[in-house]
Amino acid sequence: MPYFLASLLLIAGVAWGGARIECAAPAHDFGAVGGTGIVSHVFLIANAGDATLKIDWTRVCCGATAEWATNTVAVGTNTALRVTLALEGKLGQVERAIYVMSNDPVTPVFRLTLTATTPVRRREQTDGLTGKRSQ
Repeated sequence: MPYFLASLLLIAGVAWGGARIECAAPAHDFGAVGGTGIVSHVFLIANAGDATLKIDWTRVCCGATAEWATNTVAVGTNTALRVTLALEGKLGQVERAIYVMSNDPVTPVFRLTLTATTPVRRREQTDGLTGKRSQ
């Protein structure tokens, strides 16, 4: 029985050891912004594990770009990920996800989000037949 418990603890330790990706604030809301231009935010990505964290790739959704300060993170340190979001042509609530693939055995794909609210242009009211504006 003691051998079984020791083996179980050893297996659990191996399964949960290694690099561990963390971000204190994985979501950022820009709030109300103009409907044109570009906004950017820097996410601080930390390694809370006991092995070097290696960022394999990053996937961003439409209108966003991502740039890493470095793609390897030593134990107990962090790196910066600058994400830029183009708002040209976007109306209302805009949300974009950023996916980070790493060697973290527990969370190999880590999700970050950016949110912004742009002005919604009011459409002119027409009568529907002639295209003339309604009074």
